[in-house]
Amino acid sequence: MKTLWAGFGIPPDNCAATDFFAQRQLRVTLQDPPQLVTRVTLSPTAHAVNLWTSLAPVLYNVDEDPGPLAPPTLGGLVDVTAFRPGGVLMPGGWQQAVLPLDGLTHTLHLLSEEPYVTVWVVMLEEAV
Repeated sequence: MKTLWAGFGIPPDNCAATDFFAQRQLRVTLQDPPQLVTRVTLSPTAHAVNLWTSLAPVLYNVDEDPGPLAPPTLGGLVDVTAFRPGGVLMPGGWQQAVLPLDGLTHTLHLLSEEPYVTVWVVMLEEAV
């Protein structure tokens, strides 16, 4: 989904988001067989999601499916068409995706090559 918002998917490095957002967390175990997309509905007041996993790389995207998973590209010159939608969550590291502040409900899409991968999802919402 194309957006005109310049900060879509960029971590907010200039602030400590946990200081003024309410955190809500959940663990999601991805489906078996692998390569089936798991979709998590986010709150309309969510500003960002933090993701963590310990087992295997997970592709993620907001409002559209990531991937598809493709074999590594070989060659000295790789064309721009080789890129696939979505980001990559690597095991053992936190990843944050910022959401547009449009008041709409967004969906987090998760995909892995491995079955039963568990992902921690921490949603940062407007504090009330």
